[in-house]
Amino acid sequence: LALMIVPVLTALGDKPDTVLYWAEGYNLLFGCILAVFCLILIAIGFFSKHPVWAVWAGFRRLISTTGRAPSDYLRMFGGCPVLVNMGINGLIATGYILVTGGDLNGPTIGAILTVMGFSAVGKHARNILPVMLGIGLACLGIYLLKRGD
Repeated sequence: LALMIVPVLTALGDKPDTVLYWAEGYNLLFGCILAVFCLILIAIGFFSKHPVWAVWAGFRRLISTTGRAPSDYLRMFGGCPVLVNMGINGLIATGYILVTGGDLNGPTIGAILTVMGFSAVGKHARNILPVMLGIGLACLGIYLLKRGD
């Protein structure tokens, strides 16, 4: 709604104030909550209705795919390997935020949950880790260029 109202107000000469709220200092609390949530997903995936070896075999087949669209992992491998994949990707995304010095707050947790959601349709550790590594290296390069080293 705001995306439609603000341009209209700006066109009429009103300048709405912009405010940025960014929570800091909740990494331990939110990190523990996300880790427990992801571990619960992994546990449910491994210990629900299929034998552990079958879930592990399905997960290994899942991570051997390219993830190119259309990749409906739920249809291809079933719910249990997908839950394991979601939990692992959630741990990877949370770890990435924490290792890079980011803050766990609403926007970043939303991004982590998005990664977890897309774990059912093509995302797995083998195709998200190179992207995350590339982003980290690009940010490091930009940081070093700005510092002048």
